[in-house]
Amino acid sequence: MNVLVDYFLGRYGDVLFLTKLLPESASAGLYDAGAGIVQAAALAATAGFGGVTFALFSGFSPQGGGSIERMRDFYLVLVRVLSTVTIPIFVLLLIDPAPLVQLLFSERFVQAAQSCRCWPDSG
Repeated sequence: MNVLVDYFLGRYGDVLFLTKLLPESASAGLYDAGAGIVQAAALAATAGFGGVTFALFSGFSPQGGGSIERMRDFYLVLVRVLSTVTIPIFVLLLIDPAPLVQLLFSERFVQAAQSCRCWPDSG
């Protein structure tokens, strides 16, 4: 049941619905390709990160010979590193998503990205 729900709420469900809603399927294909590129980039950026984090937390645990203070300190460092990496990207997307949309999809979708900007152009 979870796989079925994930299919329709995930990328492939989006592609299926886009092919049904749009008069041509090329835009759905562009969406699928762009989503795949973003997913591959996210995987490349976080490859091995989960295993390293799990190993360090288990080593810092009291059962692994560590202490709660070491776990807490590591957790605080982990949150700071993830915030430092992700927040600037999200702020850039809030201010001007057009360059990323143009890179991932095409020039045809830039106007849609500009219409959903949080702040209008000053001028």
